[in-house]
Amino acid sequence: MTSAQTKLTQSIQAGLFDAAEPAPVLLQVVDLTFDEKVKAAVEAIKQQVREGRRLVVAWSGGKDSSVTLNLAFTALRDLIAKGHSVPALHVIHSNTGLENPVIEIYNKGQIRAIKAYAKTAGIETRVWVASPNLSNDYLVGLLSGRTIMSVGNNTKCQQMMKKSALDRIKRQVRAWIAEKDGVKAKDANLVSLIGTRFEESAQRAARMPAHCSSSRPMIKGCRFPWVNSSNAGRIWAKDACG
Repeated sequence: MTSAQTKLTQSIQAGLFDAAEPAPVLLQVVDLTFDEKVKAAVEAIKQQVREGRRLVVAWSGGKDSSVTLNLAFTALRDLIAKGHSVPALHVIHSNTGLENPVIEIYNKGQIRAIKAYAKTAGIETRVWVASPNLSNDYLVGLLSGRTIMSVGNNTKCQQMMKKSALDRIKRQVRAWIAEKDGVKAKDANLVSLIGTRFEESAQRAARMPAHCSSSRPMIKGCRFPWVNSSNAGRIWAKDACG
């Protein structure tokens, strides 16, 4: 064996045990226009309905969730116009009982408006309001001595007043859908639509998946690109224009 062949063999053998460094892949993210983002989100929702999923919108009364609800209504309205049969739209809302009275009155008015619009559009819509029951009310727990004040990063108040109530309502929605479809609750075919924006806060942006880009929808809890990558000005514009 020549010296050149020996060096080649040694190089190959060494290479078998070297950690291969992946070559960097550069992806160009195309920022869609206002209209393109709206169209992409609506089409993504329509596709979910075509595949047999039931829509559940998490609506807080704020601009982001209101835009998400608007997109859901738009998608269902478009499907109806094309002769498709659409399932009931479920809207989940949280009322902890601690909200500013003005905001609570506003949200109740918006719920009435949602129901009125749904009736006019011919879209069956059910609004589910989640509120803590007396046995799991944070303030009642404090006054009765069953719990202590949550401080710092402790989220007991949020868990008791909001999350627990929402989880209970979600189970009720799933059970309702399952009964209508004649299946077990665990087999209910539904998808939650959630409006979240990167610019809302640094913490929120850090928690959002890296692949939740402005170029395409991400369907898992349906965080749509038009919402997550849009600035507040565009959200307000869409909310106002409908």
